[in-house]
Amino acid sequence: MAPAPRRDPRRFIYVGLDVAFTILYLVLLTTTLHNRHAGARMVLYLLPVASTAMAIGTGAGRRWGWWLTIAGGATLLAWTVGFVILLLTTAAYLSGVYGAFGKAAASGAILAVFLVIEAVAFLPALQLKWALTRAGRRAFGLAPKAAA
Repeated sequence: MAPAPRRDPRRFIYVGLDVAFTILYLVLLTTTLHNRHAGARMVLYLLPVASTAMAIGTGAGRRWGWWLTIAGGATLLAWTVGFVILLLTTAAYLSGVYGAFGKAAASGAILAVFLVIEAVAFLPALQLKWALTRAGRRAFGLAPKAAA
C-alpha cells in the first residue's frame, strides 16, 4: 500500500497558481484572443486544459495525480516550444522579406517569445522540477518503501 501523502505547503501554492493561470488563460481566450479557425482555437485551449490538469493532479496528491501533473506540465512546455519556434520562424521571415519594416516587426515577435516563455513555461517548469524531486514525490505519496 502506498504511503499517505505528506502535507507540503508547496502543493497548495502550486494548486492556487494553477487555478489562477487557468482563469487568466480562459479570460484571455474568451475576451481578446479570438480566432475563427477551429484548429487554432483547439491549440490555444490546450493552455487552460493543461493547467487545470496540473491543478487537479497536484491537489489530489496521489500516484495518478502525480502522473496528471507531469502530463499537464509537459504539455505546457511542449506547447511553449512549438509556439516559440513559430514566433522565431515568423520573425526570420519578416526580417528577410520586408527589409527595415520587417526588422522592426521581427523585434516585436522576439519580444513576444519572451512574453510567452514568462506567461506559459515558467510555472510548469518550476512545478515539474518540484514534482520530480524527492520532496515532491513524497508529497504525492510516492516515497520509496523502506527496506524490510
